[in-house]
Amino acid sequence: MSDKYASSSLQAIELFRNLVKAPLQALLGGEVFSVEAEAQASSPVAQVLDKSASTDLAVRYQTTSAVFLAASRLLYSDDADCRRYPLSLTLRNSVNGSYESTELNKLKRAVDLLSCGVPVVVPRYLCFARLSQKDNPTQLFDVLAAETIPLIRHVFAPDQLGLPELRRRMESDKKKEVLLDDELKSLAGLRHSGDNTFLFLNRRYLDMHGLPYLYKPM
Repeated sequence: MSDKYASSSLQAIELFRNLVKAPLQALLGGEVFSVEAEAQASSPVAQVLDKSASTDLAVRYQTTSAVFLAASRLLYSDDADCRRYPLSLTLRNSVNGSYESTELNKLKRAVDLLSCGVPVVVPRYLCFARLSQKDNPTQLFDVLAAETIPLIRHVFAPDQLGLPELRRRMESDKKKEVLLDDELKSLAGLRHSGDNTFLFLNRRYLDMHGLPYLYKPM
């Protein structure tokens, strides 16, 4: 791991502790007692997460009845964009044209194994914290925690979001962006960023399809 990457991971952990931890605890109804960079994490949950971005964190939290695991991604945005657009979930879809090592495929494999009765660690929530003033984040704008298993099942189901078909369209059309619905541009789709592609789903999409999540504006 490069010094620059490690430094970014440490910064993400510090921002999480200072800006995100308390609101996320209130949202999840539990106490966060451990946070680590996914790329450096040795915990089982980190193995089914992205591990490709310095802003991605693996979180352990506990309620009065149990200990849970969650994934937390920090999203840096401008103040104006935070106010103009609903929060969007972003999940890495491909790295250098490959799907296999991304969080989407790893989470799908884990959820499939769990559905077959095979013990496997899956984060209970995928959490997204949007920080305003992206060049020098000092404020949390909002935070969302989507339930992992129903979200992943929905994303891959051919009669729901149908990610495999979106992937096929992006490959065949050779476009930088493929939308689920051309009339609703910010709703859901795939988007290029450098050599990678990301699936994005905004909060309105979750509402439209009844996907369970927790949300807290600041």
